[in-house]
Amino acid sequence: MLKRLTSIKSFVTSKLNLFEKVASTESHKISVNTQQYIMLNYKKIFKTIIEYVEGYQDIYDNEPDKAKFYGDKVIGTTKKYFDSMFTDKSFKVSLDLRKVQSVFTDFLEGSKLLQNKLDMLSRPDIINGNRQLEQILIMCDNQYKKISKVCKDDMNIYLYLMTKATDGPTVDISTELLKTHKDSSTPVIHTCSVAKASSTNHI
Repeated sequence: MLKRLTSIKSFVTSKLNLFEKVASTESHKISVNTQQYIMLNYKKIFKTIIEYVEGYQDIYDNEPDKAKFYGDKVIGTTKKYFDSMFTDKSFKVSLDLRKVQSVFTDFLEGSKLLQNKLDMLSRPDIINGNRQLEQILIMCDNQYKKISKVCKDDMNIYLYLMTKATDGPTVDISTELLKTHKDSSTPVIHTCSVAKASSTNHI
């Protein structure tokens, strides 16, 4: 039997204080003409993961021949697709520092929606011996762990950037995290001179 997937609730609970610090920042004090930043579009990512697993379940339930045809390819395809979310520009968003705060709200809302979906699909009457679905749900949970690691780093970087932008209380980050922030090849938030991601309007 599939064990309860708890990564989402564990992360949100353990980082509640960090989310509260981010929510309390006074982003309205920042000048309109600020540096542009590029970061993961959490809203789109969670929406995509949910739609992906829903699509799999629909094919499994209603198109058995198609499901059989794809067979073991599904797991490899899922892994490749999930990995691409950290590098594919379509899963990123460009925005200024004033709007970054709302992205973390998107993260929390998406986390709740994904948790609800995983809880529903992991019910014994839904799983019903489908080992492939079990694997995909575990992959969704593991994907969340990776996404939440980026989100944690993003929040700490955001608090650091807010300190510099608003002359607020000093918030330090580690040398390693600062280096990661300055490396545009990493999935965390970083500056960009020209917006190359999707629109600042969240999907």
